[in-house]
Amino acid sequence: SSRSRSTRGADLECSLTLDFEQAVFGSEQEIEMERTEVCSICRGTRSEPGSQPRTCSNCEGMGQVRRNHQSIFGQFSQVSTCGTCGGAGNVVDNPCKSCRGKGRTIRQRKMIVTVPAGVETGTQIRLKNEGDVGSTGGLMGDLYVSINVNPHKLFQRNGNDVLLDVKVNFPQAALGASVAVPTIDGEIVIEISQGAQTGDVVRLKHKGIPKLGGG
Repeated sequence: SSRSRSTRGADLECSLTLDFEQAVFGSEQEIEMERTEVCSICRGTRSEPGSQPRTCSNCEGMGQVRRNHQSIFGQFSQVSTCGTCGGAGNVVDNPCKSCRGKGRTIRQRKMIVTVPAGVETGTQIRLKNEGDVGSTGGLMGDLYVSINVNPHKLFQRNGNDVLLDVKVNFPQAALGASVAVPTIDGEIVIEISQGAQTGDVVRLKHKGIPKLGGG
């Protein structure tokens, strides 16, 4: 059977801390991370520029060697990784000095992450093909960005609802009043009904947090 040398790159994870408003409305954030990339000098060939790896003579480029054994039950074959090329199928006589013949290097990289509206602590954003590079032409891994949201000094979150404690004085509670209160969309005026009690709730429809993914 034909040999497959390609290996998918590893998935990576990083964390991103947001302010309350950035999580509610969405934003674009810059992150910085380390990941394994193709060597820019040898372009993944593992050889110094101007030279190329040669086909392994031990496995003839297959990366595996087959040994036949005879036993009382008959002949059987054992397949193992080539010890000369380590399964690569080729041998590097003049390894790249930049990556030391690995074909890959670790680099610091900056990128922009688009944070959708409605994320909360624990949300993970998957960035496809932004993880480590695969070996021998393998697929890139993915990057998972874990979200952490700082608490707000006024608002609390309960699912997609926003909770706000409002203090009123005794005459306002007893007689009713119009009171200006902050919301995530700006200040509005609400009506406090006569005889209001501690713990009464005034519901402002559609003044909460957008549903993640729309709505």
